Amino acid sequence: MERWILTAGIAAVFFGGYNLFTRLAAGRLPDIVGAFWLEFSAILGMLAYMISIRQPLLGAGITRSGLLFALAGGLCVAVGTALTFTVFRQGGPLSTAGTVIQLGIVVIITALGVLVLNEPLSGRRLLGWGFALASIWLLAK
Repeated sequence: MERWILTAGIAAVFFGGYNLFTRLAAGRLPDIVGAFWLEFSAILGMLAYMISIRQPLLGAGITRSGLLFALAGGLCVAVGTALTFTVFRQGGPLSTAGTVIQLGIVVIITALGVLVLNEPLSGRRLLGWGFALASIWLLAK
């Protein structure tokens, strides 16, 4: 097993918690306010982690393009978080709506990896992409 698989599994556990807590908060505060506080707590968590490992906010190893890409990704997360609150406030069940969002991410990032980053499209990846699309269709019915 490749080293990154375990880390990806741990990340999935935390993103599962993200979806659970977002679902529990949805409807109990305005969507954009919930998204703000979620992102704010993420910033505090990142700052605490950076301080604990003594990582400067700006410094060696940071490029302008890297910073711009990170900022663009952050904007995508902000909009996605606000929309996730909206989905859950509109009554989307965690077990279905959260899964459809995550599977949608799988479909989109697979396509982006192939189309934008020129990653190889193997039969195995194509099959996984097809299963993700089929799962979305099954869950959304």
